[in-house]
Amino acid sequence: MSIFVCSKCKCLENTALCNYWSDLIDKNKPLCSDCDSRNKNKKWHGRFPKQKFDKKKHKIVDRFVEYL
Repeated sequence: MSIFVCSKCKCLENTALCNYWSDLIDKNKPLCSDCDSRNKNKKWHGRFPKQKFDKKKHKIVDRFVEYL
């Protein structure tokens, strides 16, 4: 599962559950499903709990997040 940090709220998000790849192509900062105004539901997807990026628990490797 490819996880990244939302550029707005700094939570962890799965690239497949939002517009990450189109943001990357369009050179926009990637947003989670909760922060992205293009999201039809205008809320968090609920596939997993919303969690903030924590430097003590996570590290960023090649734009993606790994759990320590």
